[in-house]
Amino acid sequence: MLKGLEAINWGSLHHAYWTASDVPPLLRALASPRRKERSSAVYELYGNIYHQGTVYELCAHGASLPPLAR
Repeated sequence: MLKGLEAINWGSLHHAYWTASDVPPLLRALASPRRKERSSAVYELYGNIYHQGTVYELCAHGASLPPLAR
């Protein structure tokens, strides 16, 4: 599911709060067997990528979608 995640230059992309360098661990957490870890990742990703009605660069470039689509 997360093949190719390292090929994306996350540091060059931004979300609501800072560079998107924190996104790969959050995407990996979505595959965690622990429900609390998955839930926390969803909360963080939602707040970072789609914050108060604004869609941030990370989502606009589609960088976060290919790893999830696999």
